[in-house]
Amino acid sequence: MLLSGLVSQFSASAAPNAQKTYDVSITERNATVKGIADALTRQTGILFSYDADMTGMSLGDVSVNRKNVGLNTILDEIFVNKGVAYSIVGETVVLSRSKSGQGGKRTLSGLVNDASGLPVPGAAVTIAGQSGGTVTDGSGKFSMSAPDGDLTVTVQCLGYVDKSQAVSAASDHIDITLDENTLSIEETVVVGYGVQKKVNLTGAISTVSSDNLENRASPTLTHMLQGSVPGLNVTTSSGRPGNSASINIRGINSINGGNPLVLIDGAEGDLSRVNPADVESVSVIKDASAAAIYGARASFGVILVTTKNGSVADGTATVRVNSRIGWEEPTTSTNYETRGYYSVYLNDLFYRAHNGTNYSFYTQTDMQELWARVNDKTENPARPWVVIDQRDGKDTYVYYANTDWYHELFRDRRPNQQHSVSLSGGNSHVKYFLSGSYNREEGIFRRNTDKLDKYSFRSKISFDINKWLNLSNNTSYYKSRYRYPGPSDVNTAFSLMTVHALASY
Repeated sequence: MLLSGLVSQFSASAAPNAQKTYDVSITERNATVKGIADALTRQTGILFSYDADMTGMSLGDVSVNRKNVGLNTILDEIFVNKGVAYSIVGETVVLSRSKSGQGGKRTLSGLVNDASGLPVPGAAVTIAGQSGGTVTDGSGKFSMSAPDGDLTVTVQCLGYVDKSQAVSAASDHIDITLDENTLSIEETVVVGYGVQKKVNLTGAISTVSSDNLENRASPTLTHMLQGSVPGLNVTTSSGRPGNSASINIRGINSINGGNPLVLIDGAEGDLSRVNPADVESVSVIKDASAAAIYGARASFGVILVTTKNGSVADGTATVRVNSRIGWEEPTTSTNYETRGYYSVYLNDLFYRAHNGTNYSFYTQTDMQELWARVNDKTENPARPWVVIDQRDGKDTYVYYANTDWYHELFRDRRPNQQHSVSLSGGNSHVKYFLSGSYNREEGIFRRNTDKLDKYSFRSKISFDINKWLNLSNNTSYYKSRYRYPGPSDVNTAFSLMTVHALASY
């Protein structure tokens, strides 16, 4: 009797208790078999067993929130119609792929149309949580392998809004309707003969809007376009304040060189004279279609700049103020060798290797004096940097200094500032836009610094006299002033570097 009781007790504990209830709360996107099994084990204490190849099997989105329900109810809600079968063996739930379909797979077909009912070819069709996908054929149809159970199909196509649609476990076919992406379809581009929708253009035209330019910290519109348009090369050959960068579209087109045609509101102009805050959009025509409108002058490409206009604001004026203060500095290190001993040593070493004689006239005694001062950051009264010595029967200045001649003559940081203000507004009959800007750049010279001041002003007024007559005005003003140290100061700087700096830079 005792043995029988023990066996009965063991049997009762080994078999699952059908009356036992559990509280389960699971919410997972793109859930896997392993993730759900681990979550159930943590919340119920039940162990799960399944083949290793089912570890990453997708169950789609799983959301279960039940209290005081039986184990079978929980398992049915999670795994049924998901391509997973289960059986309870002792205290373990054994999971396996369902026998329906081929290894938990089914064939899902469908049709993708646009809002007009026309087929959409070349649309990419994917299943959430699954790798790979397929593409619709010329009739907008597709067919692909899909897992059993509920799933979500996503369709993507250029010019249309991406769309995701749920497919139930009982369905093997789906029809999807895509909506046009009106934001890109309706985007307009300024061309030589007016404004056209970008989708209708066949030429190679790139457009840069004011939103793409407003956060670029560059002194001119030309530099702002750098890296904004494919095939547009902007090259800067000088760091002088106000130096205009050169523009090239799609490489060199002629052995004689040439620059693109720049039109500002329809009139030929200079990009460096345009206030970047006034720009509404920039269109770059890069192929031969430009010559059909502008002739041979456009063989190097065309850049069309459209400035901002006033807007209908029921008489309310809009004021915009933009200020930027910063500096420019070299992208390469200017931490050159400034110690006199090593400057002389390096010069003499390389010059002697090439010409057989030293570059400098320092003696061994001079080299010892230089070595004694090699770590002096400033002049020590006990070791003066300039001494007078008898050389060839006359007093001669001998230079033992550790002067940083580069930073003595030039600056690493060159301040610049930009300020602009605009006033715009209007009503149904009159629109206006007024703007002014000031730009100041400073050069590299530390003494008698070269400086550039630029001023610009723009006024645009449009007046509708009646339904068929419009009077408009577009006036721009530009003035610049460049203060240059002059040839004498520049030559003095070069002379000091040549005589004293030696191999310092």
